[in-house]
Amino acid sequence: MRAVEWGWAVAGSILWTLALVAIPPTPFAGLDFSRFCEPAMQLFRTSLLHGEMPWWNPYSSLGRPFVADMQTASFYPTTYLSVFLGIRAGWIVATVAHGVLALWGFTRLMRWIGVSRPAAWGGAVVFLFSAPLLARMQAGQVPYVYALCYLPLVLWLAGRLATEPTRRHWAALALAWGVQFLCSHPQVSWLSALGAGAFATGLLLQPPWGAALKSWLRAAFALVTACGAGLALLGFIVVPFLELIGQSNRALPSLAFSSMFAMTAAHWMSLAAAPSSHFAINWEYSLYASVVALIGGLVALTRWRDPVVRGVVLMATAGLVIAAGDATPIFAVLFKTLPGLSDFRIPARAGVLVMFGLIMGATVLAGKNPPGQRVRGAVISAGLLIAAAISGFFILRMPAGSREVSWLVRQLILVFAATVGWWLWLGPAPGQDTAMIWMRRLVLPGTLVAELCLAIPGLKHLPALPAQFPVEQVVVAAIHAHGLDRQVAPVRVCLPPTLVRENSGMIHRFATITGFESLSLSRVWNYLHEAAGAKANHPYNTSPAGEVYDRAGRFGSVNLRVTLPTDSGVLAINPAPDPRAYLAARITPVADAESAVARMVAGHPFHEDALVESPWAERLTLGQPSAEKGTAIITRFGMNSLEITVDSPGAALLVVAEAWYPGWHASIAGQPVECLPVNGWMRGVPVPAGPSIVQLRYAQDGLLPGIFVSLTAALVMLWAARSQPSDRSYHRPIDGNKIV
Repeated sequence: MRAVEWGWAVAGSILWTLALVAIPPTPFAGLDFSRFCEPAMQLFRTSLLHGEMPWWNPYSSLGRPFVADMQTASFYPTTYLSVFLGIRAGWIVATVAHGVLALWGFTRLMRWIGVSRPAAWGGAVVFLFSAPLLARMQAGQVPYVYALCYLPLVLWLAGRLATEPTRRHWAALALAWGVQFLCSHPQVSWLSALGAGAFATGLLLQPPWGAALKSWLRAAFALVTACGAGLALLGFIVVPFLELIGQSNRALPSLAFSSMFAMTAAHWMSLAAAPSSHFAINWEYSLYASVVALIGGLVALTRWRDPVVRGVVLMATAGLVIAAGDATPIFAVLFKTLPGLSDFRIPARAGVLVMFGLIMGATVLAGKNPPGQRVRGAVISAGLLIAAAISGFFILRMPAGSREVSWLVRQLILVFAATVGWWLWLGPAPGQDTAMIWMRRLVLPGTLVAELCLAIPGLKHLPALPAQFPVEQVVVAAIHAHGLDRQVAPVRVCLPPTLVRENSGMIHRFATITGFESLSLSRVWNYLHEAAGAKANHPYNTSPAGEVYDRAGRFGSVNLRVTLPTDSGVLAINPAPDPRAYLAARITPVADAESAVARMVAGHPFHEDALVESPWAERLTLGQPSAEKGTAIITRFGMNSLEITVDSPGAALLVVAEAWYPGWHASIAGQPVECLPVNGWMRGVPVPAGPSIVQLRYAQDGLLPGIFVSLTAALVMLWAARSQPSDRSYHRPIDGNKIV
């Protein structure tokens, strides 16, 4: 790409970023940014500036892994911009950089296909300002949008590998997939892989069929191994992340879970209309790019001889089937046969492949400009079809309260303008008629610019939390006023998320018993819900059920100090909470964590008689219980370690009301002792009679094996990138309407 085009990319990305931050509300008030991104960035930034990597997060959900959770993007390069520049300044710089990546990747893809430079840039801008990018960023879904910015690049590299299978192209695609996965949104990487496979299949789907089958098998092997190599490159992240998944509350694969959030007829209408006060489409479902892209994309479907169009159709069809969820029987078949689909709750998000396919089709149509009455007739047909769909939706499906004629009129005007613009653009050369030349050049781009300008306010008008959370400051003030900040361990707080963000403790350094996260530890999650009398396997498992907050004062094991009773508007400070660390002289074996939680809820005296799961209980030997209880005092509490001074009258079990997780190790006087799960979710350490100092340290499991996998993958990719194939007979560049 020429230097001037890099300047255009930077300018376009800055304009996109300004549309996000210069027009209120900003993404900083977005749901996901305020509830997850900002607290996680603040914890990561503060920890690194103090010289410590936050492997463990003790400030939410009674303690949970931090770095192992890919959602924190702890190893993604632009995350460190927020460390050195501040959270919001770092976000701005990173967002501009990813906007440049999206524009550059899209133009590279289109230029490789053979599209003219102006059309390629027009399509790139439409992609950048589409709802899946702009609206989701407005909602604060930063990792999702950053990962989506890699989609054009991945498709270009996948198409290039399929048509010219060299080792260097394989290494480039593997690296791109790995970095995209590093953005910390595995769903987008999975969708990119699905789209790349469908697109490459379309490119190779042409006679002679025997040769096409051989080319497809070779390309499929190359794409699958490149995807695997990209994941292996991140072994040091993926291995700990898989352990977290295994310990999490993620439900077992089920068709009902995987098909949630499917697109309905009203959601599909977002392809033709941006969200507005009269057409309230949540960012999760909005696929708006522009009516110009919709008409152009539909018309492009008529160009079946073009292998690129075949690839686009297959990619969009795959996205459409998955986005429709269990509305079609095909989804049930894919649930059983398509690797990865059963692991995600993804349907509506697959719609991005439909939207991207339409943009690609429209760009190809505009950039290759095939004249003729057949294509112009298809433009008119597409315009009439979309106008009829909008009118029908307005009359039959739009709620009566939001049914404004002005909305219908505006949408029909945009459809008419886009239809006229395409009709002029695809018509024969107007000769010397200057007026027709300028109309042909200006109507379609002008309609597109007008559409995007009209759409931006609607795309930004999303549900948002306030930028300030005064109740959090009230909690901090109450903690200081009661001297609770002088405790060694962070004070435990539980207030409804409408008042205090679940992850706010990462900022203010108190601890919340719940969290806003994709993967909560199953032991903690199940205990909180069972103790609150709530259903643990409810579908929206990012946040706990409301009963957990309403009945938090009943919990007798979480050392809860600050609550807000449902019948009072005043913070309640618990003067005598249950202990954070204590000694249990007796143990009762139980079958598993669920059994332990059930007995705790039923009233078992777990402070005196600890509930230990049978594999660990068999290895414990405690003496006769003493009349004296002994003491256990937390004397040092850090991110990844804590120290407890113990004085026990006899051999006992030290119980620490912090979440147990593999990787926590204990030692006494420098000698390792076992750290085991107790009472369903807590940590337990056997201690001898007399005084002792127990040290607990967290070391991320799977890190060393993961590093070995990453180094091996990196060496393989370096070898592939340096090697040149000896046989160039596989070179199959795209030429016109076919691949030769």
